[in-house]
Amino acid sequence: MKLGQLILRRVAKSQNLTPAQKLFEDLTRLGQPSESPFPRELLPMAVHEAIRGAFNTQFFQFNLDWVLPYWAVRQFDPAGEAFIPRMSQIGLNQTHRNWTAIGTTKSTTEPVVDPAGLVTPWLDGWSLDTWVRVGDKTLFPSRHAAPKQTVHDPAPQVVTYFESDGVFLEVESFACIMRKRPVVMHRARVQNLTDETLKPQLYFAIRPYNPEGVSTVHGIRYFADGYFSVEGRLGVVFSGKPDRVVCSSYRDGDCSHMLDAAVDTYESACDTGLATAYARFTLTLGGGATAEQTLVMPIDGEDVKPATAMELRRFDYRDWRVRVHSQWLEVVDHGLSIEVPDADVQRLFALNKAYLCLFDDGDEICPGPLTYHHFWFRDAAIMIAALDKMGFPDRARQKLLLYPKKQKSDGFFQSQDGEWDSNGEAIWTLAEHFRMTGDEDFLNKVVRAIGDGARWIENKRLTKAPAGSPHQGLLPPGYSAEHFGPNDYYYWDDFWALAGLRDAWKVTEHLGYRSDYLAFEKMYEQMTYDLRASLKTVERRLGEALIPAGPYRRMDSGAIGSLVSVYPLRVLKSDDPLVVNTLNAIERVSTLDGAFFQHINHSGINPYLTMHMAQVHLMQGDPKGWALARKVMKMATPTGTWPEAINPRTGGGCMGDGHHGWAIAEWLLFVRNALLMENEDILVITPLLPREWTAWGQRVVVRSAPTHYGAVSFVIEMRDNEIVLNMAPEYRHAPRKLEWRLPMSVREALVDGQMTAVNGHRMQVPAGTKEIRVPRAGLAS
Repeated sequence: MKLGQLILRRVAKSQNLTPAQKLFEDLTRLGQPSESPFPRELLPMAVHEAIRGAFNTQFFQFNLDWVLPYWAVRQFDPAGEAFIPRMSQIGLNQTHRNWTAIGTTKSTTEPVVDPAGLVTPWLDGWSLDTWVRVGDKTLFPSRHAAPKQTVHDPAPQVVTYFESDGVFLEVESFACIMRKRPVVMHRARVQNLTDETLKPQLYFAIRPYNPEGVSTVHGIRYFADGYFSVEGRLGVVFSGKPDRVVCSSYRDGDCSHMLDAAVDTYESACDTGLATAYARFTLTLGGGATAEQTLVMPIDGEDVKPATAMELRRFDYRDWRVRVHSQWLEVVDHGLSIEVPDADVQRLFALNKAYLCLFDDGDEICPGPLTYHHFWFRDAAIMIAALDKMGFPDRARQKLLLYPKKQKSDGFFQSQDGEWDSNGEAIWTLAEHFRMTGDEDFLNKVVRAIGDGARWIENKRLTKAPAGSPHQGLLPPGYSAEHFGPNDYYYWDDFWALAGLRDAWKVTEHLGYRSDYLAFEKMYEQMTYDLRASLKTVERRLGEALIPAGPYRRMDSGAIGSLVSVYPLRVLKSDDPLVVNTLNAIERVSTLDGAFFQHINHSGINPYLTMHMAQVHLMQGDPKGWALARKVMKMATPTGTWPEAINPRTGGGCMGDGHHGWAIAEWLLFVRNALLMENEDILVITPLLPREWTAWGQRVVVRSAPTHYGAVSFVIEMRDNEIVLNMAPEYRHAPRKLEWRLPMSVREALVDGQMTAVNGHRMQVPAGTKEIRVPRAGLAS
């Protein structure tokens, strides 16, 4: 018996918790025994979430007359479809986990804006709400039945607007660097929609919560020069001075109950952590007239100094608005750009290219601005690959050069203990960056870490497991990617490890390290043999060639991880019966409304895993790829974001980060791969071109697309009597062949002026081909 287990039993016995302790031990045996039952790095996040969930339940249910956040208003309303009964004492946002990150082009912390315009300037901190009152009626955005939201494409400048009781309220939030300080700029604009003169009252309210739930505030203070401190840090700086200020504590009640306060209250201290406050601006608006108020909020706060507050009060909001939009346009215009005849695809591509760079925190990239503002090698693998393929190699290189420092002395790339996929992910990401850039200097700096990581994989494999056992030669049980189930032997881990060994072999061979590459080649071949042998035992058990989540599992939602063997790793071919059967089985057991539904842990419709399925269909040349992609497009919020998982009843996010970075990367990579893709030593143009894009008058343009071979640009014009491809590559080294795929069968084509017979929808031509003309008369129906 392990020491920890012995201590747990003794503590349980002393507290009369033995039945619960026994139940807990049985729970741990649902999966396979593991050396690390739960990643200890995730424990602080899990504990914080549980305590906040308890706080949410206890606070919200007794204070439903408070102005609560958007999600809580709906989730605690028994008449609404988002209602969740409260048997559990843990109340988390499971119905509307949607928010939009805002930040600068070089920010390391991203504030968020919820669907009703609530803005959270500090990481997981308090929020600012905006209310407007006309007569005895007050518009509280979180209670509005249908708030509307958009962004100033392609910049993360969020606009939320409402119409109520004769007024139009628009709130806008974005981030910028003002006098070397990262701040959120916020504007509220009120318009009188009537013909009469109105005197609406505009309130900016400090709230002790964010889209996750309660975020305690113990102290708020207003300073006569026009600014608030929150928790002793500079919180809100107004461009003008309010005519009424009220600060309140939990015992005194929500400040929303004191909108008619006759005197100012400049400070509140609250030992419960539920202090609130507002600043009121009274407006006078003639019929149709508009007025606005602006403010700034230092991101994550700073010391309260009058001089700082005075500096931050002096700004031209419109100038900053235009300036920030221009900065993001420069980001989006850099690297890969596309023109396609689908406005939704075009918009989401540009917008998510900006979001991808927004999630770049310099030395690391995080898969979310709030829940997931942490580092995982897993998420980083996809997101850094997206940086490279979108044309941001310097951003990718900055992070990857620090990977050796994240490696332990035994070669383990550890972001979370017990998650054995990380070494394969780290090695693949390092190698893929080299394939995309040809950066020899970079490769020489990381090759030792790659080698050490590959040796860790070999040492970690269960090569001494009983001969013929399904897990012989695989990695040990672990928690893995968290959405597969309890600790188990996961093929996800093994496919990443196999790709890591392959890439260690290939990069050391490239550098001429003979003894290393021969050793890694042997490791790769042996693990390939062991993995194939394991899959054969599965085939005998299940009666079909399939790849479940692990060698002892049936076909369930966890099998989605096995598709990594094809995308992005290419360990298996997309037409391998193992892959074809697995994809079909996943679509039978784990789809809902045409998208992937995760039944395990991360339960909900998963946009990013739906895109993973779409990528496999793309590689098979199956139009289902675009059908899945369009399904995901429809799931996007008005600001072009996706949560990690979507509640099928509410259509809102139900778990994970409400602005999911992995989903961003998967969307961008799918669109890129549908337009051009590497297939071993062949460059494929339009591997999956939607048939409707080939109609007369349409045009597809790709500019400066990074590939394994160098930058590639091309134009496809859909003319009346022909479809024409013009290539403009800048090869670093040319592919063996160029292949152009069309969604219809081709009989003949004019290749650089020479008529060539074609049989099928794929045309393979020399890599240096400049122009291909396909007569429409030569297209099969």
